[in-house]
Amino acid sequence: MKIIFFVNALKGSLSNKEICKLKSEFPVIFVPLSDGGDGFLETVKYALPKAKEHFVLAKNALGKIKKAPYLTYKNFAFLECAKIAGLAEIKPEKRDVSHATSYGIGTVLKEIGKIKVKKIFIGLGGVAFNDGGAGCLQALGYKLSDGKGKEILPGILGLLKLKRIIAPRNLKLPQIICLSDVENKLFGSLGSAQVYGPQKGATKAQVALIEKALKNFQKVIGKNLNKKFYGASGALPVTLCGVLKAKITKGTKEIFKLIKAENLVKKADLILTSEGRLDEQSLFGKAPFEILKLAKKHRKQVLFICGKNKLKSSVLKKYTNLTVAELCTLAKNDKDSFVNAKVYLKKVLGDLYEKS
Repeated sequence: MKIIFFVNALKGSLSNKEICKLKSEFPVIFVPLSDGGDGFLETVKYALPKAKEHFVLAKNALGKIKKAPYLTYKNFAFLECAKIAGLAEIKPEKRDVSHATSYGIGTVLKEIGKIKVKKIFIGLGGVAFNDGGAGCLQALGYKLSDGKGKEILPGILGLLKLKRIIAPRNLKLPQIICLSDVENKLFGSLGSAQVYGPQKGATKAQVALIEKALKNFQKVIGKNLNKKFYGASGALPVTLCGVLKAKITKGTKEIFKLIKAENLVKKADLILTSEGRLDEQSLFGKAPFEILKLAKKHRKQVLFICGKNKLKSSVLKKYTNLTVAELCTLAKNDKDSFVNAKVYLKKVLGDLYEKS
């Protein structure tokens, strides 16, 4: 029986890299999966094993210096936002969306700009900031100033005062291709602030401030940026596409081509995939649900492993031959399911191996 596990991170518990280490224990083919968010670089490494890894000293979302990775392969570079300013690396009680910044993203982009590559592929998603990429611009040498010509502070509170953007003279970057993990627009009930702000620790009042700051950012840039995909990754496409003229596309579309996902699905007897929390946000172009669509197309049975399932059965019924395994049902409580996720995942895989 050929079992293929398209491994998406169990956010907050296990990365896809950590899950893939279990391949020596079970007769399952582990394929690291990403839609542009967490695990993007692991997916690229799987598809392009000769890609070279590089490291840059850069700030995380809250200003802590770290080694931030990126990959190069031939004339291309690959950058994962979650590896630079990721949400998963900051404990829930430490999250501070008002002051969090995308500065580190700009630092890595600037470094890549010094080497000879034709394109930079940026995996969007899984970040702790919601500043629309303002910090990224500052790291690249852009001057973001208030009404008095004084440079604004990093983060949302500074962005509220933004009046003018002055580009650096000698900045040269290759073409940027953004791979988005979600399809949300910038504003509204399904926008960046209202959907993803609370994940980053934002209160209702802070969500309102984020949206106000992003509207001010859009006004200063002078373009209508309330477009599909622009709500992704802390609204980073506002900067990447609105200022740096990047192109943006659905991450799963390009990544599935890279890993030849459909061919793998065709050859499998059973498909496994995973998600930390199975909920409405999973439907916004997330990779595991795109795997479900492929499995349905080719009439394959699927086991969906998640920490917790919050979707109604009426939604899940759309995907035939689908079974959901919730790790939280095996654990003592929610905290236990997070801390000991690997233990419960191994139990699910062990039970599956015995049945097969």
